[in-house]
Amino acid sequence: PMPKLEPTKGVKIVIEAENLAGQGGGEVTITDKKVGASGKAFLNWDKPGHFVEYKFTVPADGEYWVTFKYCAENLGPVRALVLDGAFPAECMKAIDFASTGGWSNEHDDWRYWTVTDPKTNKPSPFYLRKGEHTLRIVNVQQSLNLDLIVIHSPNVQVQQ
Repeated sequence: PMPKLEPTKGVKIVIEAENLAGQGGGEVTITDKKVGASGKAFLNWDKPGHFVEYKFTVPADGEYWVTFKYCAENLGPVRALVLDGAFPAECMKAIDFASTGGWSNEHDDWRYWTVTDPKTNKPSPFYLRKGEHTLRIVNVQQSLNLDLIVIHSPNVQVQQ
């Protein structure tokens, strides 16, 4: 188990969905046609087992949260989050995303959502050491469009 680290302060790392370090088990479509997206976004993340991967660097050891900006017309998208080859928390093996009511084709259906532990109903913290990390997000079921991911300190308010 990771040592108990203090929450970080003031860190906000924005990872644009289109800046993939790799993917497997399928291929997403990157587009600039989504209403309200930050730059580009991606769609066609539909197949179970299809993963996308990102590299990012944190400036300090400590506790972080992860927030997604996503949209999904359908019910029941589930994703798994793997950090440096392991699940950072039990609840990250199957993260449930709510429907946002659309795909942001005609209007802005994006929603910001911080990964929450269903047992506590509070954001699920994870611990990172200073330096580079690899984030892999695996499709467990259903479609989801992704605009960006934010790795941030608990004290940083991400646009809601």
